Amino acid sequence: MAKKTEEPVATAEETKKTATKKAPAKKAATKTTKKAPAKSAAKKAPAKKEAKAPAKSAAKKAPAKKEIKEEKGIIETFQGDGFSFEKETLPNCRIKYTATPEQGLWDKAKKAAIKKISKEVSIPGFRKGKAPAAMILKNHGAQVAQNTESELANICFEECQKIAKMPILHGHNNVSFHVEGEGESKKLFFAFEAEPTIPELNMADFNLPTLKEEKVDEKRVDAEIDSVRSFYANWEQIEDRAVQDGDFVLLDIDDLDGETPSRVFNAARFEVTEAKMVAWMRDIVIGMKKGESKEGISQPDENASKEDKENFKKKKVSITINAIEKSTLPEIDDELAKKVGVKDVAEMREKLEKLITIKSVRQNQETLREAIEKQLIEKVIFDIPAALLEKEANHRVSQLFSNPEYKKKWEEELSEEEKEQKKEEVKEKAIQAIRLFYLCRDIVHKNKISVGEADMQGNFNSVLEMMYADQSKLQYQSMSDDQKQMALTQVMMHKAEDYIIEQLKKA
Repeated sequence: MAKKTEEPVATAEETKKTATKKAPAKKAATKTTKKAPAKSAAKKAPAKKEAKAPAKSAAKKAPAKKEIKEEKGIIETFQGDGFSFEKETLPNCRIKYTATPEQGLWDKAKKAAIKKISKEVSIPGFRKGKAPAAMILKNHGAQVAQNTESELANICFEECQKIAKMPILHGHNNVSFHVEGEGESKKLFFAFEAEPTIPELNMADFNLPTLKEEKVDEKRVDAEIDSVRSFYANWEQIEDRAVQDGDFVLLDIDDLDGETPSRVFNAARFEVTEAKMVAWMRDIVIGMKKGESKEGISQPDENASKEDKENFKKKKVSITINAIEKSTLPEIDDELAKKVGVKDVAEMREKLEKLITIKSVRQNQETLREAIEKQLIEKVIFDIPAALLEKEANHRVSQLFSNPEYKKKWEEELSEEEKEQKKEEVKEKAIQAIRLFYLCRDIVHKNKISVGEADMQGNFNSVLEMMYADQSKLQYQSMSDDQKQMALTQVMMHKAEDYIIEQLKKA
């Protein structure tokens, strides 16, 4: 069974908006501003939306001064129009700006504050917005002073963003802002989490495993025809005895080695024969009765190659028998061929040979993707925002605790040391998933690789083609919106991994 790419919940929700371009920083600031945002590195947008974020932050948030620690990051100095500022880059994608505005910028902010207040207050003898500036200052001086700082924050933050081009973390508009100093020699401080900076990939760091191409011979086609026949078989339910060699069984198989038991097969039909069922599984199910469950260890097949045996990962599993069946298979004739959408047995065999090859290619590609995914996780390291990590790790923990058995085990069996170890494991998995998502999204964006619902639409001309299709495409229309979003995330990640695979093949 192909391994599913692990997607981070914290970022998968962005896929529909960001599969072909990075999320612009402007969306991170829209909830805290009435102005248009500053330009982001991801997308040049009208310049004022982000700038309002600090203005509201100044009114509602705890002073960012408390966040300033002795910790020092990478400091760069810039000169803007009417101000200078320092950009400090800290771990976990934290960015701090320290802006020193000149008198001209204060004057500009003061004018903007007076204009804004004049539209909000009533001065006898004047319509709103038409009172002289001197009168506004005389009657509402304190309000003008307060709004001047807010307007100056907007202007400075906007200009800092134009120059530094640091996109605010998508969906996290917490831009903190505070002022230090006296009079008009004050300094403005801004702090926020930025989108991760994705390093350039060096293709020389990656390699592809060698795969065997499956030979599609007559014996293999015969086996697939038997599978087609079983789809149209008449099934007799066995209730009065245990599983015997030659029976068919409907099985649930759960992987017991993960953080929580996970369903690998659900009500899947297997033929209990030496040719169709691996030995370790056959040894377990023979003698089991309907409704019975047994645990066992998966083992490599005796006839497997040395390489396959070495790469095989043993798993502790639980097998549950849902049903025991005997089948009466239909004849291999043109009537069977017509049922699967072809005209005769000859065409069915020809079609099956092509479909087996396509399926084999798809399985090999998934093996290559897994190899690339592992190398990306191991070799490409970069900072990720603490907010994303916290969200992703919390989601994974809540998934663990949603299983009553695991929750009971946590509360009653695990030591404090084991709990801390498990938390670290969850955190590491979350880091890997987030990095992989951002890497793949960056590849898709930079190489203009399209991702959309069209990738999930299957075009099938026969029942036979549907039998061998990518099952996610068959199920897409019946998925919930969240499931569709996750499916598109997986497509995006697969396309990025496929791009790397193609570049390595060319090299």
